[in-house]
Amino acid sequence: MAEQELLVRSANDITETWVLNLLQYHHHHNLSGIGGTVRLRKWCLQDLKSKETLGGGCSSRVIVKVEYEVMGDVEHPATTEEQLKEETFVVKTVPSQGVMVDMLTSEGLHHSEVNQYGKFLRVLVTWEAERRGVDVGMMAEIVPSHVLAVSDDHYFTLVLPDLTQLGYQTRLLEEGLSGPEVMVTARALGRFHGTAVAFKMVTKTNLQDSFPTCFHVAHDQSELFTFFHKAGFERLHQEWEGLPERAALLSLLKPYETHATTFVVHNLLPREPFATAIHGDPQPTNILFKYTADGDCTIKLIDWAQARYSKGTYDLVYMLSIGVEPEVRRQVSSQAKEEYFKAFNDTLKDLDAGLAYPRNVFDEDMMLSEQLSVVWCVSSINLLYSSTRLQRRLYCILNDILYSPSIKPLHYFLPESSSSSSS
Repeated sequence: MAEQELLVRSANDITETWVLNLLQYHHHHNLSGIGGTVRLRKWCLQDLKSKETLGGGCSSRVIVKVEYEVMGDVEHPATTEEQLKEETFVVKTVPSQGVMVDMLTSEGLHHSEVNQYGKFLRVLVTWEAERRGVDVGMMAEIVPSHVLAVSDDHYFTLVLPDLTQLGYQTRLLEEGLSGPEVMVTARALGRFHGTAVAFKMVTKTNLQDSFPTCFHVAHDQSELFTFFHKAGFERLHQEWEGLPERAALLSLLKPYETHATTFVVHNLLPREPFATAIHGDPQPTNILFKYTADGDCTIKLIDWAQARYSKGTYDLVYMLSIGVEPEVRRQVSSQAKEEYFKAFNDTLKDLDAGLAYPRNVFDEDMMLSEQLSVVWCVSSINLLYSSTRLQRRLYCILNDILYSPSIKPLHYFLPESSSSSSS
């Protein structure tokens, strides 16, 4: 069966016939050397209710549990008992409710996510393993292998193994990441970003041209940067005006509010040669952790809809800002930056990329990313979540960045026309 025929519009379209066709497709396209005919023994469907506002509004997610056997597999002869298999899949389909309902498809974010799994991530994982001369490389630890990734103009269907059944755990945004989890994630992001840079340098590949629709491109008419920024700052004024202790911060935020869209679009532009593939949304619910008996930890990154070609430091700062409680962030931020920087450069060296990430360039990228996080935090935490804990997190992020002596005034980094109009 062709993968396009497995596209469904909602969980209601998942039938026994669809499940059987998915299994047959999975065994013929994803499992090397597996032949024979799939016979479905039993299956069940369960709703996967997200505890996060944004996660629950972005898409419909259901669990599909299957029990089946593969008949006539002459290359892998076995008894019926040995051929009996059980698997659990997460099926993600078109948005059903919430603020992201129209934006996902109008912005093409559903194509980005599907094509990341089906094209770019698969290529990167394969290339990195071959480059290292191993069967399974380091990227396979970070990127979950998918079963199906398909989309059209209005719908998408993404099928992944249920990682929680494989021992992975996630964290709620409100909960935040622990210090050790921040370190593991920082190292993983450094390895991922370094691998993407090494890939483009060694293969002389232009990632945006060679992988069209895999990376979301920022533009000043995008609702991601117009509606969200405007609504986020409006809500901030409603909550903060009249509070004397917040007046100074509101004053410092004024340039960011005035030039939010221009600044974000300009700041997301790739700066060569260290521009890389970034996840775009490494918040706690998109990072899954797996601990071994001896205390080691690996992660998987899911939800690649906002993948971009930009500064890798944006992912690091986003994770540290949105996904970590203030006390933890202040305690581990410096070390996390060093772990990321080292992992990035170690990866470039290991893969013979022919360049190293200079400290001064990294430091400037970090500063630009911290500035960018001011707008992004106002547009996400403040708009989509309203708990006291997350509002405190937002206040501390803004306070720490806007009063930091290492952060230059915003007008230094605005396009010339916008900077002139603000003076």
